[in-house]
Amino acid sequence: MTSPQAARSTRSTSTGRSHLALRLAGASLLLGVLGPFGTYLGMPLPIRLLHFSANVLVIGALIVLGNMALRRFVFAGEAPLWAALGVALAAALPGAVVVQWHLSLLAPASLAFVTFTELIAQTAVVNLLIGAAGWFLERRMRTGVATRSIGGSHSRPEAPSSPPTPAPVVAQPDNPFDARLPFRLRGALILSLSAEDHYLRVRTARGEALILCALSEAIGLLGDTAGLRVHRSHWVSWTALALPETRLGRVGLHVAEAGDLPVSRRGRRLLAEAGVA
Repeated sequence: MTSPQAARSTRSTSTGRSHLALRLAGASLLLGVLGPFGTYLGMPLPIRLLHFSANVLVIGALIVLGNMALRRFVFAGEAPLWAALGVALAAALPGAVVVQWHLSLLAPASLAFVTFTELIAQTAVVNLLIGAAGWFLERRMRTGVATRSIGGSHSRPEAPSSPPTPAPVVAQPDNPFDARLPFRLRGALILSLSAEDHYLRVRTARGEALILCALSEAIGLLGDTAGLRVHRSHWVSWTALALPETRLGRVGLHVAEAGDLPVSRRGRRLLAEAGVA
C-alpha cells in the first residue's frame, strides 16, 4: 500500500516535471517568435521555432542536470541563485556548440554572419535569463507548497499561546541563528531541534546538521512563538507540526521528514492544546 508521504512525493515529482516541460516549451515559443540575434530576419518562423526548440531542449537538459547535481551533492536541497547562474554560464560553451550544429543543419548560410565567440556570448545571455527566471519560478512554487501545507485543510488548530497565523520557520539571512548553520542549510525551512550534549542537531527541509549551540539559545534566536519545546532536549517548529504526516503516538512524536522525537508530559499537554493528535 502506498503511504501518504510516498503519494505526496510522487505527485510533487510529477508536478515538477510538468512545470519544467511547460517552462521549456514557453521559452522555445518565446524565442522562436521574437527571433533574437538576427534570426527574425534570417529564418522563417517555422525554422526559428524548430531551431530554438532543439536548442532549449538540449541546453536545458544540460542546465537541469547541472542543477540536480548541485542540489544532491553540494547543497543537499535548493541551490542559491548564484549557483544556478553559474551552471547557466558553464553551459554556454557546450550550448554554443549545439547552436552552431543546429544552424549548420537548419540555416547554414547564417554561419557566415556570426563567429563562434558571438555564439557563446548569445547562448550565455539566453541561459542566464532562462536560468534566473526558472530559479525564481521554482522558488515561488516551493513557497506556495509550504504555505498550503500550513494553511490548508490539513492544518492543525493552534495553541492559545501560538501566533494567530504561524509562518514557516525559515532561517533568515539577518537572523543570528542563520549564521550558525552550514551554508547549504541557510534559508531552509526548520523542522526540529534536538540537543546532543553540547551540540544541537538541526533538521530542515534540505537536510540536517550538528552545530555547536545550546537548545535554549537556539529557541531564543528563532523566537519563543516559532514552535513548541516538546521535551527538555527537543523542539519542533509550527511548520513541522502543521504538516499532515506529523503524528503524536504512544512512544513520541513523529515529525514529518524529521523522524521520531520523545515527548514529555508537559510536551504532550502543549501538543494536545495545539491540536496535534
